[in-house]
Amino acid sequence: MRALAYLAADEARVTRFFALTGTGPATIRAAAASPDFLLAVLDHVSADEGLLLDFAGAIGVAPETIVTAQDLLGSRDARD
Repeated sequence: MRALAYLAADEARVTRFFALTGTGPATIRAAAASPDFLLAVLDHVSADEGLLLDFAGAIGVAPETIVTAQDLLGSRDARD
């Protein structure tokens, strides 16, 4: 959820995210309840090194922590 909040805090970041994912202001609330959507948010952040580094710095964690969270969500999905 922190990654989504980070994207939403900047119009350019969230607009790009909406364009790439097909979500939008009307669907974001429902989508945010889905672990698959949260994984997509982390995938989006991790796919852009600059965005990943900025986000990690903004929340005070190492970028590797975000990638680990992404991996954990992804492996949970693989087990389902």
